[in-house]
Amino acid sequence: MRDDSFVSASIARMPRWAQTAFLLIPGVVLGQVSANSVTVTATESAALQPDEAYFDVSVASGSDKALNDIVTALQGSGITAANFVRLTSLLPAARTATPPQPSFQWTFQTLVPLAKLKDTTAAFAALAQGLPQNNSGLSLTFAVQGTAVSAQQTTNCKLSDLVSSARTQAQQLTNAAGLTPGMILSLTTATSPSAPTACSLTVRFLLGTQLMQSEPGSITITATRPLSVQPDQIVISLSVTSSPSSGLDDVTAALQQAGLSGVTFTGLYTSTIYLAQGAAPPKPQSQLQWNFTLAAPLAKFADTISQISSAEQALTKAGSALTLSLSAATPQVSAQLAQSQTCPDADLLKDAQAQAQNVAAAAGVKAGAILNLGNSSTAGLIFDPVASPIYQSQWFAPSNCSLTVAFQLSQQ
Repeated sequence: MRDDSFVSASIARMPRWAQTAFLLIPGVVLGQVSANSVTVTATESAALQPDEAYFDVSVASGSDKALNDIVTALQGSGITAANFVRLTSLLPAARTATPPQPSFQWTFQTLVPLAKLKDTTAAFAALAQGLPQNNSGLSLTFAVQGTAVSAQQTTNCKLSDLVSSARTQAQQLTNAAGLTPGMILSLTTATSPSAPTACSLTVRFLLGTQLMQSEPGSITITATRPLSVQPDQIVISLSVTSSPSSGLDDVTAALQQAGLSGVTFTGLYTSTIYLAQGAAPPKPQSQLQWNFTLAAPLAKFADTISQISSAEQALTKAGSALTLSLSAATPQVSAQLAQSQTCPDADLLKDAQAQAQNVAAAAGVKAGAILNLGNSSTAGLIFDPVASPIYQSQWFAPSNCSLTVAFQLSQQ
């Protein structure tokens, strides 16, 4: 095995002409030179102006309405079931002798071009005024929650500027060592229809000059596309209050007896309520709150709400110390539907090939044959209603398919 430190020291002791001649000997230093490189990442943030607005549209209804009923009432507004993001219970917190009729707030989110902001606002205002007048039992409110930059503005990265910036950075890093960045050994970047407003390119330069490239260069592209899937189930959050002496078996048995089965226990915490006693100070009383979830097909949401309401009334009629209430519900993609989804690998490969050609042209090199392919993934698939929803971080996780492709890099 060759001692590289010994070779380097020997070269350093040679006269200048001898060092030059030695470097021309094939197979002696080329491998060592190829290991000497500098890698930098150039980033460019585009100064883009927002051109879209996020609208939150909320519709209040009774428990007799399903998602299709709400969407039908919004017909003509551009709101569809794909815009549905959450459901919230509007039940009062206080318990009365006669349980109040449950009501809910359906929230939708939509992106609207800023150029159409005035027209969209007028349309929602007219809808909000008209819904109560047709005895639909619905009421509508809306608000603009923020602005965004459309995806069309984020796809024009100036790759040639990124290459120049990377070489400048590499030169600054190597100046102190008296070295110079040479030919490009590898390029790495990503492409996505919904990419962020920052463009990034990682470039690896060889140090100095050489007659041959001793290892294959590469252009590595990670192509990403969002995978849009409509939700097919609703996950309902339920709360049950009980006395401190109740156990989980007691609560679940009471729910089953009231006609509510299939719930999943998710948590428990204690709370204190204060009961009025005439003129005396309110008396504190401890209670337990049991949290459950219930998953149901989205198409059967109205039936499920009716089942929950019946269970609540059954507990009251039985004189149970338990109080049942619905707190919220969110749409989700079921595990079965998620497992049936496949990534558009052919489209991802086309995206990667197109981006590789663009990057190569900007860097003055060529993109050749495919060296290797990475795996595309749909891990963690959860319903994503719009490209970048305001509520994404709280209710949803984006679902993306990605494919990493390495192409052979050759010099022009």
